[in-house]
Amino acid sequence: MSNNKSEYFTVTMTNHLPVKIKRDEWILLAEVKDLVHPVSSDCWEIKVRYTDKPLAKKRCIVHGAYIPGNEDELEIRHGFLVEDVAQAPEAINDVARLIGADSMLAHRCISKLPALVI
Repeated sequence: MSNNKSEYFTVTMTNHLPVKIKRDEWILLAEVKDLVHPVSSDCWEIKVRYTDKPLAKKRCIVHGAYIPGNEDELEIRHGFLVEDVAQAPEAINDVARLIGADSMLAHRCISKLPALVI
C-alpha cells in the first residue's frame, strides 16, 4: 500500500467487542465535528459508516469520540452496529449522549444522512 492509511481499522463499540473493518468496504455516509471554543482543542466527532456487502445486510456503524485537548484527560469512544440506516438516528443520539456532545451535533449528523423516500 502506497499511503500511510491501513487497509483495516478498528472501531470502538459500546457493550460490544471492538470491530475491525475494511476501510474501502465501509463508506463514510455522514460525519460531523465540533470544536467547543476557538481556544480549546477539545473535539467531539460522530461518523456513520455504511456497507452494502451481501453478508452485512446493509448495516451501519455509528461511532463517535470526545478527544480532549488536555493530555491529562482520556478520550471517550462509543459505537453501535445497526441493522439498517433507518436505525442510525437513534444510534447517533445515543453516541452523542455517551461522548458528552451537545444534542445539536447529533442533529447535524442526522441531517447529513440520505433522505428517506416516502
